[in-house]
Amino acid sequence: MRQLYLLTFLTFFSLTISAQDKKFDIGFFTELTKRVNRLDQKGDNFTDIRAQNNIGFGLGTNLYYLANDRLKLRLTVGVTFEKETLIYSSSTTSETKISEVGFLTSGFHTIVKISKKTPLNIIFGATPFYGLKDNKDNRTDMDFKKFDLTGDLGLSYTISLKTFKIMPEIKYMRSFVNASVDNSLYGQSIDSYFRDRLNFSIYIFTH
Repeated sequence: MRQLYLLTFLTFFSLTISAQDKKFDIGFFTELTKRVNRLDQKGDNFTDIRAQNNIGFGLGTNLYYLANDRLKLRLTVGVTFEKETLIYSSSTTSETKISEVGFLTSGFHTIVKISKKTPLNIIFGATPFYGLKDNKDNRTDMDFKKFDLTGDLGLSYTISLKTFKIMPEIKYMRSFVNASVDNSLYGQSIDSYFRDRLNFSIYIFTH
């Protein structure tokens, strides 16, 4: 955890130095994430396997490059905390497996202002997720890949105040990585597990 704090501090420090150029804005963000998991099972060990769509949260820093009046590029570095909950059902019993996971994220997005008359923006880009710890430490029979990568598409609205801007944003994040690991009875019963997300964020940054 100390390494994470140090990384966050160094990242924000470097962003602050870079933002001295008028082409750059800096700030921070906070977010809520609703899982929209896609799961396919295999084999006959269980009659049904369901993944609950839990809500997670995160926060971090961001750096904007102002290409022109209608185009921005954004780099974000943050941490997000989520929960994996899978329910395994058989003809005689039902088991619930829960694993709390944390990720370091480093998203890159393009922000396009729809028109000069309205502060509504289209957002698209990608977000890599890096697991902060081995899921085996959670003392559960489940194990998933620590890396994830999503393709992101959404909308945001810029609210300009006197000294800073607030930008609420909603986006769908579709995973490209099958997170299932075939190393236990529970893993062998999952053919594919994609961790899609519906994300609501609030970004605050300077002019």
